[in-house]
Amino acid sequence: MVLKNNKKNYKALKKKFDRYHSKALVSLHKSHSSAMNLAKTNALALIGGAMLMSGVAGNHVPANAKSSAISSISENSSKKDSQDFDKMQNLLLTNPNALTTFQEEDIQNTLSENFNINLKVTRDGNRLNEIWGYFGQEQHLYRWGGDTLNAHIGGLDHGIAPSTGAFGYFDNATQEQYYIAAPIHLLPNWNTDWPTLKPWYKFRKVLVYNPKNQKAVVAVIGDAGPAAWTEKQFGGSPELMEYLDMYDGSAKSRAVVLFLDKDNQNIKLGPIKKVGSVVSSII
Repeated sequence: MVLKNNKKNYKALKKKFDRYHSKALVSLHKSHSSAMNLAKTNALALIGGAMLMSGVAGNHVPANAKSSAISSISENSSKKDSQDFDKMQNLLLTNPNALTTFQEEDIQNTLSENFNINLKVTRDGNRLNEIWGYFGQEQHLYRWGGDTLNAHIGGLDHGIAPSTGAFGYFDNATQEQYYIAAPIHLLPNWNTDWPTLKPWYKFRKVLVYNPKNQKAVVAVIGDAGPAAWTEKQFGGSPELMEYLDMYDGSAKSRAVVLFLDKDNQNIKLGPIKKVGSVVSSII
């Protein structure tokens, strides 16, 4: 009974409040109708003006203004890319003994931008001991069973190694034509993790960049080496060394080596030119 009475009292009070509220609005409108109409008109005008200005700003910018803005952004971006490239070149041409982590990252980003390839110092938690090092001249490697030196295309004067590379026979002739040797056997975790590291590095695609002539090659890691006593960090196939103008390795030429990211694995092996927006592989 108490709950029912409370419910009836609430409904009665609500009806009285609604009735008094309506009367108050009518009285206010009668007494101040002109002021209320003016306020309403001004409010609508402000809203309409704001919408009009929004439309003008968003949809009616002159075409030449849009074109000028886009051109300015493009010019600024190109200017920054050029400055970054010059900065990288100035660094590498001083022939630094070692690179800092920040310098490695800058080189990674700059070469990625200039070759339109996503390049990485580190992939899947793996990296080379150095991305910048001296290259030694390597011999040809046996590509498959029954292969001979005379069956290779060029660089025959460098001969052929007495056995296969560290990863065995190649998948195709182009891999051997553009391979590098990297000292993966000197990685700090090689002795414990080699069962997983060896297949990961096998024929892994890399970009090799020579800052002296700005030439680059997409290659694979096809062998382990050179030995530490050679004081060289990498080795290159006869064709790779010839294209990069490093020839027999006696000139103590240095180059940058970076992994190609997983989204660039369809890029062909061989020489590649620095371009603006389209990857251009010569092979």
